[in-house]
Amino acid sequence: MAFKKIERNLGFADLPLKNSLKHNRSLKTMEKLDRAINWKRIEDILHSYYTVGTSSEGADAYPPLLLFQCLLLQK
Repeated sequence: MAFKKIERNLGFADLPLKNSLKHNRSLKTMEKLDRAINWKRIEDILHSYYTVGTSSEGADAYPPLLLFQCLLLQK
């Protein structure tokens, strides 16, 4: 869950967004969780139960870690 810094010239509408990100409690909470959780260990466990990309048919599957993180956000 890495978040990219804004690295371009800010437009008129971007300035309020940048200022609101400094005080966003949800974003700060997610950053704390990202630092606290060992995602590599969880990813290894998920890969043992969820085989990704074993079939050459159809669209590519989403990575299991991404799906797990989406589930955590939903809850």
